[in-house]
Amino acid sequence: MKVTKNDGSTTETTEITTGETVETVYKVSEGGETKTTVTVQEGNKTVETTEEIVEKKPLVDKDGGITITTVDKKGDTTTTITEVTKGSTTTKTTEVTKENEVVEKTTDVIETSAVVEEDGTTKAITVTKEGDIETTVTEVSKGDLTQKTTEITQGGKPVEKTEESTEKSTVLGTDGTTTTTTVIKKGNATTTVTDVTKGETTTTNTEVSRGGEITTTVKSTTSHTEETEKAFKPGTEGGTLETVLTIERGKNDGTIEVEEITTRDGKTIVSKKILRGQPIKETSAHVHRETKKSTVLQQDGSILITIVIRERETITTIRKVTKGYFTTTITEIWKNNEIVQATEETTKKSTVENEDGSTSTTTETNDGKTVTTLIEVTKGGVTKSSKTVSEDGKPLKDKEEGTEKYTVTDKDGRLITTSVVKKGDTEITVIEVTEGDITTTTTTVKEGGKEVKKFYFTSQDVTEAVDETSSGMTRGETKETIEISKQLSEDGTVITTTTTTMDGRITVTSEKETGVITDDTTPSTTKTTKVTKADGSITETTVAEKGEQMTIHQIVTDREEKRTTVMVKDGDKPMETTEEIVEKKPSVNNDGIVTKTIVDKKGDTITTTSEITSGDITTKTTEVSKGNRVVGKTEDTRETYSVVEKDGTAKTTTVSHQGDIAITVTKVIKDGKMFSTSEVIKGGQPIEETTESTVVDKDGIATTSIEIQKGDTTTRVTDVKKGDTTTTTRTVTEGGKSTTTVASKTLHIELVGIKPQPITEECHCDTVPHCQDDEEIITVTVKGKCCPRLQCEKKKSICGLVSHETIVKRKSCQSKVKLPGCGGLCASSYHYSNDGEWKSACGCCKPTEFHSQSVVLRCDDGTEVTEEISVPAACSCAACK
Repeated sequence: MKVTKNDGSTTETTEITTGETVETVYKVSEGGETKTTVTVQEGNKTVETTEEIVEKKPLVDKDGGITITTVDKKGDTTTTITEVTKGSTTTKTTEVTKENEVVEKTTDVIETSAVVEEDGTTKAITVTKEGDIETTVTEVSKGDLTQKTTEITQGGKPVEKTEESTEKSTVLGTDGTTTTTTVIKKGNATTTVTDVTKGETTTTNTEVSRGGEITTTVKSTTSHTEETEKAFKPGTEGGTLETVLTIERGKNDGTIEVEEITTRDGKTIVSKKILRGQPIKETSAHVHRETKKSTVLQQDGSILITIVIRERETITTIRKVTKGYFTTTITEIWKNNEIVQATEETTKKSTVENEDGSTSTTTETNDGKTVTTLIEVTKGGVTKSSKTVSEDGKPLKDKEEGTEKYTVTDKDGRLITTSVVKKGDTEITVIEVTEGDITTTTTTVKEGGKEVKKFYFTSQDVTEAVDETSSGMTRGETKETIEISKQLSEDGTVITTTTTTMDGRITVTSEKETGVITDDTTPSTTKTTKVTKADGSITETTVAEKGEQMTIHQIVTDREEKRTTVMVKDGDKPMETTEEIVEKKPSVNNDGIVTKTIVDKKGDTITTTSEITSGDITTKTTEVSKGNRVVGKTEDTRETYSVVEKDGTAKTTTVSHQGDIAITVTKVIKDGKMFSTSEVIKGGQPIEETTESTVVDKDGIATTSIEIQKGDTTTRVTDVKKGDTTTTTRTVTEGGKSTTTVASKTLHIELVGIKPQPITEECHCDTVPHCQDDEEIITVTVKGKCCPRLQCEKKKSICGLVSHETIVKRKSCQSKVKLPGCGGLCASSYHYSNDGEWKSACGCCKPTEFHSQSVVLRCDDGTEVTEEISVPAACSCAACK
């Protein structure tokens, strides 16, 4: 029986019955430590405790070394085993004490190596050294058969050699019974062990044959699991974080339907994706796959991911346990109720922030024979990765590959992701263009620089349902309200306040912009209300008021279309509908061709736009009719392609043709910098050219420069963003004369508060008060009101550890590192005391404890040194000195 308590600790009880003897094992796990107690009762005799075992929580040092300590107590004898593993070497120290006196102490060194041969044979060698005694165990496995050879030498001379073979098979019965048979042959003895498991009971039958004599024993083990009821919050120990069920079905029409059911935070989201085009048509008839994935946060802080994949003929189970930098993955493939393949591998992952602003992630996977190393470097939106594979320490050149991936957004809002994989003389380029819920993927394969294959397919996402599964909740509406007010002053200052209300949470932000040139200082307000209904439809209403004019935009989105209605009211005039736009849901045929239609109606003028996308080419047809008569019709084409050059430069080019006008937009990413050029050509002559570049320096300051050349007019705009402040400099040069304006914009989050009660009526909340530097905004619940009252109160003392980045230097060695310090706010006052004098009481945030931190410094000669620095371990408010 297994019981899980609210604090995350578990108690597991197992009873093993052999004849009249009952052995009970109690295992208690708490805070990463496991304590096991073994008791034995024979017949009606008194229960006797025979053994107590305590296994300490494994410790991982900064170099990846793992230390495991186990204390085993039997009567007055205590055995302490400490294992320190680093790489393939384990040092095992065993200390035996009796009546608090050490009676024996040994140290063993265990080295393990493994290889996998071409025919699938696995050979594992373990060498254990204890003093002058060396034990070598060689295990050779192929399929279900394992042959084990043990050789013992002392002082270099052979002492003993034994051989044994083990053959194991597992059969899954139709009634759910699992039967595992293991046959072990050693010398003239053959041992056959048969485990039959059904439900929670396992019966073990052991038969030993030696010299014609057969001895049989039967043992039954029953385990029962029971979890105590507890309320689990995501992020706490011992709970399921997420479950995902994915069902892939091949359809008769040559498409593949992918349905995904995700449960997280008490909510279930059901979504569908439809795959069309080549090579989907060729494979759809054979596809039927169900994948169930669950993610669990375990009591020791590790993450357990379990994946079960069911296909037509096979079942694959994958179990991943991640703790810190390490992941252990066990994969089993079942076919015809038998395990046909089983693998185990370990993965170590580490991430480093480099001085040039890039991030390097190294992932090393080891399955006992093959080591795969993946290094990914990300900078400025570009990720470059290289993969190397080695077996038995020898690199496999034919398995090396490099990948470059980057994402850009074009002027139409489409997300374009390009990935280039190079393996030998083969280059595979994959371009994904996402617009709305449709993604078109184009794959080009080149060998020796020549294109040998090109195909594309589309996927369409459809969210089917959003369901609340937490206790006591039912599906219903969600409501979000965004209210924006603008105040303009004559000195060119604009203050924009945004209040967002959603799920009982109010977020108020303010934005201050200076240097705005305008003659219109009329204040304006904009309020947007977004309601999502249980059927998935969304109604978004925006009311904009400025002076005596009111404009209402209402957007209704359902599964079939998005309908936008624009209404205007000017002064005392009646409300008038000025525009209606209907955007049909994009349709995708079985060849993966996407068709999108938009109808825009303004008065008696109707504009119909149709876009047809096939692979990387889009054809756009626009037809304008007035009074049921076609007055204009145009056809445009747009083509997108991407390349990654030898020096790592990533380039995406979009060419659009509109009659005799050609627009070419090129985006280039290189070394973390982004450059963009746009050229407009009419009748073969350039009429406008735009260049844009974005650079982020080492201090995180982003500078975006835009230059637009149109005729004899040049416009240069430079945006410098530092933290929450953006400074914009705009220079217009025309006919040799230049005009420069400078504007500044600062964003500040004033409040993130929790509304005390749900919205039951339309709220008109108070404006945000202006607090002094030593004050903070708090919310006060007002009975019967849907909005809290906002007021200023003196800040309380807040002092704690904060991290800051600095450069540590020692002679010619230095590194940029993050070190802890103290920061916060402490109370201070100046008051009249009882002795008739004015006195000040000032508090400062100071360290109360220190500890040593190791810092690796890189030297000019390429070497590294380690420096120990004393840093704060705890902080609190104390008297200033």
